[in-house]
Amino acid sequence: MKTFQMILTMCLFSGMSLSAAEWFVDKQKGNDTFSGKSSEKPFKTIARAIKAGGRSDTINIKAAPTPYFEPIKLVGTKGTATKPFVINGGGAVISGLQVLELSKWVVQGKGYFYKVGKRSSNQHLTILINGKVVKQAASPEKCVPGSFCWTGDGFFYVPEMGKKPADLSIQGTLGDSGVMCVNAKNVIVRDIISERHSNDGFNLHGSCHSLIFQNIVGRNNGDDGFSIHEDGEVVVMGGEFHHNDYGIQDINASRSMYHGVKVYNNRVGINFSGGTRSLIGSLLKDNPVQISLTSGVPSVYLPQNRDSWIYAGNTFIKNTVIRGGDYGIQCLKRTKSQIVNCALKGCKTGIYVGDKAECVLKASLILDSKVALEFFPKSGFTRNCNIYYPAVFMLDKKSVTLKQLQGAGNDARSLAEKPKTWGAERLRSKTQPFTSTRPRVYLGPEL
Repeated sequence: MKTFQMILTMCLFSGMSLSAAEWFVDKQKGNDTFSGKSSEKPFKTIARAIKAGGRSDTINIKAAPTPYFEPIKLVGTKGTATKPFVINGGGAVISGLQVLELSKWVVQGKGYFYKVGKRSSNQHLTILINGKVVKQAASPEKCVPGSFCWTGDGFFYVPEMGKKPADLSIQGTLGDSGVMCVNAKNVIVRDIISERHSNDGFNLHGSCHSLIFQNIVGRNNGDDGFSIHEDGEVVVMGGEFHHNDYGIQDINASRSMYHGVKVYNNRVGINFSGGTRSLIGSLLKDNPVQISLTSGVPSVYLPQNRDSWIYAGNTFIKNTVIRGGDYGIQCLKRTKSQIVNCALKGCKTGIYVGDKAECVLKASLILDSKVALEFFPKSGFTRNCNIYYPAVFMLDKKSVTLKQLQGAGNDARSLAEKPKTWGAERLRSKTQPFTSTRPRVYLGPEL
């Protein structure tokens, strides 16, 4: 019995962190031969600190005038629920830029070619000269002086008249993703800026669970500012995602929660494809498509039945403001969504609900849209207590009035009039809405 108890005790303690350590990184005064255990003897690189780190450790990164030109790779990194593994970024920038060596540029036709090698289709590579993005052309034939194109395995660049690569400081977005998590558990990452990667600013794969990201920025990345895949789980509390292809793109059967994020100047603001999502107290602006909700697909180790309910997509959106764009919220395929206490302003189409999608819209404002709502007879679209101004609706591609929609059993307490409190501080100070017969929208303290 004693032997069994000893073995059990050893097993229990083997899964616990008995003495979590703290590590320090400083690219300016650090050295990877130092101990890394104090701010006086820090490591120079983040990679060295991660290699030294163990379960539930903390890594403190000191910001510098220039970025760290290396990723943060958390592969199998683990903490516990009460003592997570922590990355304190300190506002540091990590960049995917790499110098394009002068010796590797070769003359080709009217320009120069730099061989990189094949890259996956989700990576979008660009070059910068003296810190400025170079204009991109569709093909070598369409390159004009001062532009480049990606050929599939390298950069073709036509310098401005009288110049050549040797005269310029040229960098390429050769780094794949900035913060990469694979099979990580109980991890907190905070105060990190991830930029200029060919793929994602933040990229999460595999069985990732109990991950928390706080006060992060994903900007100027080729694909996504932030993205989680497979069946992982993440919470993002405070962040900005801008000037990416997608600001946020979460796919497959993963689960994600966003609180107080700002998403702007991306081609698509947010794409939730399958899985379970929530977006609360956030702001989206200046994305042509602000939010696109679609059904997901299997990937890698997930069940391969594409029709499974886990890929349908279920999204909850509350206390969120959306400004401008062609579409405020698109609900497509088999998605199910709840939109509560939100304000959409200046979108060409406020909310679009496809014929197989289900959506609940309540206590929200849709203002200054050419079309407030567009949906179809087979759409599962439930609405009430909203304010539409102007009240322009499209049902099965035909214009209908609010009175006609109310007659169909929806929007019984919705109004078609300009709200008197849009943009006023008192809009934020009201108690929870709909204590009377008149709709009131409370956007919440996050905004």
